[in-house]
Amino acid sequence: MRNSQRVVAGVIGGVALLIVAMGVWVRLSASQVPPLSGERATRTYDFANFRGVDISGQWRVTVERGDAWRVAVEAPAELIDRLRVGVEGDALELGYEGRGWFGDFDGDNGLGATVTMPALESLEISGTSLVRFSGFEGSRLSLDVSGAGEIRGASSRFDALTLDASGTVNVELGDVPVTDARVDLSGAGNVTLRMSGGRLTGDLSGAANLEYYGTVSEESVDRSGFVNVRRRN
Repeated sequence: MRNSQRVVAGVIGGVALLIVAMGVWVRLSASQVPPLSGERATRTYDFANFRGVDISGQWRVTVERGDAWRVAVEAPAELIDRLRVGVEGDALELGYEGRGWFGDFDGDNGLGATVTMPALESLEISGTSLVRFSGFEGSRLSLDVSGAGEIRGASSRFDALTLDASGTVNVELGDVPVTDARVDLSGAGNVTLRMSGGRLTGDLSGAANLEYYGTVSEESVDRSGFVNVRRRN
């Protein structure tokens, strides 16, 4: 078997294992959840002074800029007491007690949060959460995504971006100009950036896809497997 065939087989096998593992997690989670009535519950928190957000499980989260900190979460009434919401170090943490919870994002059983904060420096996602952020400007943004998470940014700008992602992630930053970016991407993830004349560096492996708008002063990205790095007009 040629090296290219081994790479393809490895990527396909890894994605298949991820899908199987998530399916088992869903079944285990469902067995621990009480019947849901369809009623929703909301809670707000007065946490402050955090600069990042760490999310585990399956959430739909909106992170927006504001002069003060505010955290509001919503969930099925039967699950609201099982949410794990707190601050550890300089990051807000969102999770679910137990093995996790997987539901319908848009239905009555999804977990949701709206986070307002003056500055955003980091996002860390594990699981299948969808996170949207907007309105931020800063010197540095750090993103860490694993599993099948998704990040979508808008109306923001940063001097430097570092992104570490693995799995079948999707990161859409076409409306977030950055000067310099470091992207480490493995698996079958997709990343879209908007560069503003700085350096684009990183390491891509598996079947990763990296596309960017704008211009760069240097493109230095190590590649292994069936990866794609492309500038878009």
